[in-house]
Amino acid sequence: PGVAMPAPNAELAGVAASLAAIRPENRDRGLMAQGYIERKLPSRTRATFLTMLAAVFGVLLIACVNVANLQLARAADRTRDVAIRLALGAGRARLIRDLLVEALLLSAAGGLLGLAIARVGVGLVWRGVADPTVPFWIRFDIDVAVLAFTMLLTVFAAVASSLVPALRATRGGPNDTLKDQSRGATSLRVGRFSRALVVVQIALSFGLLMASGLVIKSIVNTALTPIPFRTDLLTGRIDLSASAYKDDGAFRELVDRIRREVAGVPGVSAVTFAGGWPGVVLEYLEIDGQPVVEGRGGPLAEIISAAPEYIETIKLRVTSGRGLLPSDRAGAENAAVVTDDFAARYFPNGSPIGHRFRVRQTGASAAQWRTIVGTVGAL
Repeated sequence: PGVAMPAPNAELAGVAASLAAIRPENRDRGLMAQGYIERKLPSRTRATFLTMLAAVFGVLLIACVNVANLQLARAADRTRDVAIRLALGAGRARLIRDLLVEALLLSAAGGLLGLAIARVGVGLVWRGVADPTVPFWIRFDIDVAVLAFTMLLTVFAAVASSLVPALRATRGGPNDTLKDQSRGATSLRVGRFSRALVVVQIALSFGLLMASGLVIKSIVNTALTPIPFRTDLLTGRIDLSASAYKDDGAFRELVDRIRREVAGVPGVSAVTFAGGWPGVVLEYLEIDGQPVVEGRGGPLAEIISAAPEYIETIKLRVTSGRGLLPSDRAGAENAAVVTDDFAARYFPNGSPIGHRFRVRQTGASAAQWRTIVGTVGAL
């Protein structure tokens, strides 16, 4: 806690360099510190949550403006009552405090009702996403932090919706107000500000509606976009980080044995291995022949280490060149296949086949170059 990310990364870079000097097999490996949430929660998911939170605050602001307009109308009806209290010696600060307390009680009632609705909604959401693969740190619950946040929002809503009406109701001298017997004159004084609040409310509502429409359109487009690979797959995960399969020979023997045994199960049509799933692992790249700008991460791409039959198994279409071959396993060529989007972005003037790239690493010697041998449809 309290340590900036560059400090541990600098220390880990020195550790990685020392390990590379002691053990040659570490020369292509680096060490990097990363926040737990940043590692486990993709940036696009965090952006979605922040967008939803912004929409909630937008609705809250619209509600505050609406209640402020109602409070303004209520204050206009109580102008004479406030003037009489001022004439009897009540201080303006005390009257403003009383009006704010009334608004706080109303907001507290709304906050309690909101918590009750949220409690039911949280239960529905949790049952809707019930999945044994959900990480332990994701919990939908109303805890102390949520209660404290709700209290702050309640106070904010009370002040935002009642402070201006309270100030307008208590301004001016009591004599002028008591002499004014015309209710129309009071309405005229508050009418301009009330109309301004209505304009603000309509503007906020239109802005929120447009943003919500764009989000809904994005969701619909995502749902209608065809996925260019098979999704009716049964996947499993094997963690060998703490196992006895350390050298490449033992690891390949294990993979081949698993492949043979799984392929022999009735109903299995194909078996493949990969180090991840599309959209999971992001890496900064260095492309041979293209300058690297210091201080910037460089091209960012999704990297998947896959077996030769991976492309065929998930039914990706090879658009140029070739796919991966069993002969690539030996690592002589360090072959790689890129998507059409990758090729169009980083090789706009020609074919990417034959060009090389490598993963940029910190704290160790550079990773091995990989030669592009083909392209496939976008993942």
